[in-house]
Amino acid sequence: MKKSILFIACLLLFVSVQAQSVTEQTKIKEFGLIWGFLKYHHPVLSDGKKDIDAEFLQHFKQLKDINDRKELNAFFLKWILSYGEVSEKVKKPKETYKFEKNLNLDWIQNEAFNVELQKTLLALRANVKNFKGHYAKLETLTRFVSFNEEKKLENFSPENLAHRMLTLFRFWNVVNYYDVNKYLADENWNDVLEHSIIQFLDANTAKSYDKTKTELIASLNDSHTFYIGKAYGLPRFKYKAAFQTTYINDTLVITKFWNKKLCQQNGVELGGTITEIEGKTVKEYIKANFGNLYNYANENVLMYRTQAVALYQEDRKEVNIRYTKPNSDQNASKTIQLFNIMEVDDQKESIAKQAHYGQKFYEINSKTAYIGLGYLEKKDLGKILKKSSKYETIIFDLRKYPKYVDLPKLTKWLYPNRSKFIKVLFPTKVPGLGEYDAEAPLSFVSDPFSGGRKNKKYYKGKVILLVNKSTISQAEYIAMAIQNSPNCITIGEQTMGAVMNITSIPMPEGPEINFTSMGAFYPDGTSVQRKGLKIDYKISQLASQPERDMMLEKALKLVD
Repeated sequence: MKKSILFIACLLLFVSVQAQSVTEQTKIKEFGLIWGFLKYHHPVLSDGKKDIDAEFLQHFKQLKDINDRKELNAFFLKWILSYGEVSEKVKKPKETYKFEKNLNLDWIQNEAFNVELQKTLLALRANVKNFKGHYAKLETLTRFVSFNEEKKLENFSPENLAHRMLTLFRFWNVVNYYDVNKYLADENWNDVLEHSIIQFLDANTAKSYDKTKTELIASLNDSHTFYIGKAYGLPRFKYKAAFQTTYINDTLVITKFWNKKLCQQNGVELGGTITEIEGKTVKEYIKANFGNLYNYANENVLMYRTQAVALYQEDRKEVNIRYTKPNSDQNASKTIQLFNIMEVDDQKESIAKQAHYGQKFYEINSKTAYIGLGYLEKKDLGKILKKSSKYETIIFDLRKYPKYVDLPKLTKWLYPNRSKFIKVLFPTKVPGLGEYDAEAPLSFVSDPFSGGRKNKKYYKGKVILLVNKSTISQAEYIAMAIQNSPNCITIGEQTMGAVMNITSIPMPEGPEINFTSMGAFYPDGTSVQRKGLKIDYKISQLASQPERDMMLEKALKLVD
């Protein structure tokens, strides 16, 4: 009996001790959550009165000696109070922000914090009048959010755990509080933090650090975001094929030779197609090998961004493919050679383009004209629109990124009255909240989200808009304005789904990371971020006949 009692007592003591212990991962996670919260919410830190990165590094050192939950809570509370007592008096702002999909402060009560620590954190959140915005400024004229006060960390080293974690938490907290599109990411942002901590703990070499950072950034699913660390990325692209490929319908089409002689040695021709790489379909291979390397809002973006590098290898000078010759239905497995990038840039040759490619204005027939918006210069639009008024149909092509399009002039020509063509979601001065169109940037000059004006002489013919997987950002914004015209039909394929502005986050070791800091919607509330533009007729190119423009052909059929 005594032995049983002693065993139970020991077991209870063991359970009690275990319940009070904290893992390194938990300590780091809670530390980073609190640091990011203080950075944007505390009146002293959000005012830039302290070097926020120095505060991170100084207090992070103390974590290694803390293993007990009670001690950890005491450490966090002492840290917060070192900047002054936290007032419990609530100061509410006049503004009310209704978009709360990104707001997530449940961790304050879900983590094993004691009552006093929870109370202190909640009091900081309630006092929104104290948020100074030093590290996240809303620009007065544009309402863009700026992170220009973020500094480069001298002597940054991936071997230093504190430096690696500063990278993780600077990026994670910016997105957590100021990316209004965060809710659209495939993975819950808190889950991203959980597994990223584990990865960053082990990423103590330049290559492993770059790999881990690249995968973290790719979690955004934002087509404006593009980062591949040099130590990780450059080796992946050491050896390339002697030709360029274009992705069409789960097929890579050979559209350009970098070196004609080497291509002939490999037995490939312009217009030839590749349907498998290393025993996998092209799409399966790209997703497996590049899915965690490239940031993409939808699959179409991933295929577009990797189409030219899909065959590249890090340590092999050959790759196995399934290849079909042009104008043939017979395919066979073959191995092609790869070459160092410097070896192949010679004897170029490409598939011939149709007559309208590269044209600013092209008369297809007496009733139909084509305008290549991607080629227009500042001086061009007015002259072209004047010339276009006589045609029954105008085809606008936005499959190439535009150099310059005077949108007020274009919408004035297209619209009978002033009309709103886009609804925009903004970040706010309260971290984690958003608001729609409350006060458009530069509204004292003009409302940039509406176009046109009362115009009896607006263009009354048919408008056809061509878009594809390369249509992104400003091109999508212009497309939405064109789609808002009275008689517009859109033809093409899913666009990149990144319509609004690009915001940059300076990172501790130097390079900036871009993301889309505003949300875009049609006036009816349909989201465009990630999804892309509304398409009336979904048309793709033909892998078997890459020289044909299937979208333009569809447009001409609708005209007839």
